[in-house]
Amino acid sequence: MLSFLHCRNATNYIKLQTFYRSFTKNVRQKDSKPFNFSCRYPFRINNVREYGQKTKADSFHVNVNIKNNVLLYKYENPRYFRTFRAFCFIWIFFSSVLSYYTFDPKFILTWRKNVSWAEYLKLNGTNLLYFVYAIIVGPSAFFLLYMANKKFVKFIILHPGGTSVSLVTHHLFKRQDVLTVPVNKVTAICSRNRMRDYLPLKVQGKSFYYLVDAEGKFINEKLFDCTVGTRK
Repeated sequence: MLSFLHCRNATNYIKLQTFYRSFTKNVRQKDSKPFNFSCRYPFRINNVREYGQKTKADSFHVNVNIKNNVLLYKYENPRYFRTFRAFCFIWIFFSSVLSYYTFDPKFILTWRKNVSWAEYLKLNGTNLLYFVYAIIVGPSAFFLLYMANKKFVKFIILHPGGTSVSLVTHHLFKRQDVLTVPVNKVTAICSRNRMRDYLPLKVQGKSFYYLVDAEGKFINEKLFDCTVGTRK
């Protein structure tokens, strides 16, 4: 009888010990889940954050240290600029003809006389007004058209090393005009994405803006934005 009770108690003790071990094992596993999750969660967030920053940095990183000439922008409209050039030469030709036919030696003779401005204009009539218009307004307008034609950009070329750039523009008396300057002396007034009809480029030492037509094509957009298109 005593041996039977002793065996039964030993069996119950083994069962209780097995149950206790399984219970403590489950408790440890439950307790370890939030701990392991809390350890992995910030690690994942840091990885995602670092990956996003790295991706953003890689997207904006452009190697400007190029080995060959790179064409950044191109706009060729020969028909428009041929018409513009013809208009300029017709304008100066018309002004020259008008000044030739409206000139009268009386302009000089009456100038030597001691007369007032009202009498001087009355003696010479409207021919004097046409002559003054032809010799002042005609060449002045031609000069403005000449300067405007030089400011329309035809090509933008970035040279090896990425430190200098050439602005190839139109010209009235030759096929094109080339201006080579350091990149840090060229500034875009606005971003390329916000341009409407033209993108003005300011070059240090030049009085007028250079105009980039919106109808042109940007061959290398990222390289343009990182060199010529940046605000300095």
